[in-house]
This record gives sequence, structure tokens and C-alpha cells, in this order.
Amino acid sequence: MIPDIFQYHSVIIPNMIKYIGDLSPKVIEKALIAIDIFLDGMEQEDIVQYLPVVVPKLIEVLLSDKSTSLMRAAAMSALGSAVTAAEDKFEPYVESVLQTCNKVLEIAPSPDLNSVRAENLNVLGKVANAFCKPEYKNSELFYTTYIMPIMEKVYQILVN
Repeated sequence: MIPDIFQYHSVIIPNMIKYIGDLSPKVIEKALIAIDIFLDGMEQEDIVQYLPVVVPKLIEVLLSDKSTSLMRAAAMSALGSAVTAAEDKFEPYVESVLQTCNKVLEIAPSPDLNSVRAENLNVLGKVANAFCKPEYKNSELFYTTYIMPIMEKVYQILVN
């Protein structure tokens, strides 16, 4: 029987967050991948405690000039995992994540960043699916201010 590794989140996630400040890109990449895996497999009540630290750290990685494309892709994927696992508890972070998604699209295109852009679209879809519903008080704001302009930008990237 396979042990439930997710029960060790209180040890793993804080340590992986510390490694994001490591000098080695390889160590940071692996830490981000581990964070993504843990966020993806966690329950809502467990993930909520990490969001105030993890979300800003992932955004920092995405916007840093020092980040590799793998670091950015893993950070973006981790944000998507957080959106899915945290469900409605992710709402306080939606605006900053959508702003970051928009900024990521402004990074000069290159083949290295295709995986980052793909993860970006994945996050946009998850946010739109979760928070652009009539029952959310900010759904219209999120949709008109962020989702539609970003999707128009994505369309322009694809046709050019």
C-alpha cells in the first residue's frame, strides 16, 4: 500500500518554500515542482493555511528576470493547482493572479516560454471556471477587467 505523502504537507511545503530562495535554479525548479504536486493533492482545509505565503512567492518567481522557463512553468502550474484545491478560498488571490497572468503574456515570446504560456492559459481557465460565475460577487469584475482582455491578448499572440 502506498503511503499518503500529503499528510506530511506541514513539513514539506514550508521547507520547499525556503528552497525557492536557493541560489541554484535546479534546486528552485525541483522545489516548485514539489509544491505544485502537494498543492494539487491537498484538501481545501489544508491548503488555505499556505496560500498567504505560497501565492506571493509563486508570483515573485513568475515575474523575476532570474527565473528559468521551467521555474515559471512550475510556478504557474502550482498556481493552477492552488486555484483548484482551494476552490472559493482562493478568491482573495484572484486579482493578483490575473494581473500576473497578464504580465506573463507580455514577456517577449520565445520557444522556451511556450510551456509557461500553456500553463498560463490553464490557470486562466481554472480561474474563469471557478470565479466567473453569477454567484460570485466579483465575477463581472474578474471577467470584464481581466479574463476578456487577457483572452484578446492571447488571440492576438496566436494570430500574429
